[in-house]
Parts: sequence; C-alpha cells; structure tokens
Amino acid sequence: MYLEPPKVLAVQEIHRRFSGQVSILEVGFGTGEVLRTLQELGYTNLRGQETSDLLEREVLGNLNIPSSTEGEVVLCFEVLEHQEEPVFFLQSLPGDFLFLSVPNIDRWWVKLTGLYEPWDFPPSHLHRFTEDKLKGFLELSGYVVEEYIRPRVSYKEILQPILLTLMYKLGIKKNVTNYDEVRASNVSFISRLKPLSYIITIPIAAILNLLGYEGKSVYVRATRNNT
Repeated sequence: MYLEPPKVLAVQEIHRRFSGQVSILEVGFGTGEVLRTLQELGYTNLRGQETSDLLEREVLGNLNIPSSTEGEVVLCFEVLEHQEEPVFFLQSLPGDFLFLSVPNIDRWWVKLTGLYEPWDFPPSHLHRFTEDKLKGFLELSGYVVEEYIRPRVSYKEILQPILLTLMYKLGIKKNVTNYDEVRASNVSFISRLKPLSYIITIPIAAILNLLGYEGKSVYVRATRNNT
C-alpha cells in the first residue's frame, strides 16, 4: 500500500508521539490508506469524515471505523486547497494536534513546465499556498507551526501529471468538485500502468532530486495555541 511522502511523515510522527488509544480523526480520508495503516499499527480510536456518503459507507464500513467530527489528533491531507474559507475551516477543526498537506506550489511539474495541472484550478482547487501564506492562515487560525517540510520527488508521482494532463486535454477527465464524480472519471488503466512505468520513473525521480526539484505536496505539523 503506497502512502505519499507527507502521509508517511505524519504516520511516523504519530507512531513516535502518541499511544494506540489516542483519538485520531482524518478529515477527507479518500480511499482510507492512512486510516488503514494506523489501524495496522495498533491504533484503535480512529474516526473519519468525508464529503462523500458513498466513501463513508464503503471505506469506514470496511475498516469498521465510525464517522465523526471529533478527535484529539487531526489529519487533513490535500483538503485545505478545496475550502472557500481556509481560516474558518482550520478554526472549525477539533483537537490540539494537526497534520496536513497541500499541493506544493513549487513542485517539480510546475518548475519544469511552467504550468499548473488542469485540476489545480477552480472549481476543484480554490487556493494555492506559498509557505508564508499557509503559515499565515494557520497562525490566524490559532495554530503554531512546528514543522514544514518539502518532501523529495517520489518515483510514484511522475506518471500522474503527464497522463492526467493528457486526459484532461482529450476530455476524458474534467475538473469537478464532487468527490464521487472524481472517482467516476478515474481511468483504471493508469493504476495498472504505474508498476510498469517504475523502470523509467525511478531514474527520472532520482535525477529530479539531484537537480533540487521538490515533490508534489508539502507536509505541515502544527499544534493549537491554547495560551
């Protein structure tokens, strides 16, 4: 099961700092790979929240995890860019510990092509975050940023922008806001192509990292300022 670099960093930090009984809420859990990983590590007090009723039934049902809006630790990966009011959204989150990721505005694809991917525009993505902008939103929302990391390029992220940009151009995919529509427009052959592509994407990622390029998302760890 593949976890993107920010999710790996979050899981490692949670495993280092928190016991298996801590309540963990993932907002926007998608296919549930982080919740599944935490469950396998022995965390028993997991919760999830999604905008898609279908995902809540399928993913949470399969993992036997309840839907909730409460948790001491909150995970929020690739969600903030979809919010009309990021500060209001952050202020509404529960708990004192926050792990999140957003698209890296300086990611390798943008630096190489000078273009943002078709999905990095409204109505799907409503914001792009520089480091200062993201930290500013978090501070306005009552958080203290403890860690901000720009992960390296992963070989598993090379194929996605190339093929999906082509699919947008051909009209096979479209920019939508509803997650169920996003899933319906996914083409399964991309998942099957990925393992075959690794013989090419592994050296490409290695070269990009040697040249100083950055991965597609940034990782942030923050705590709520209760003073």
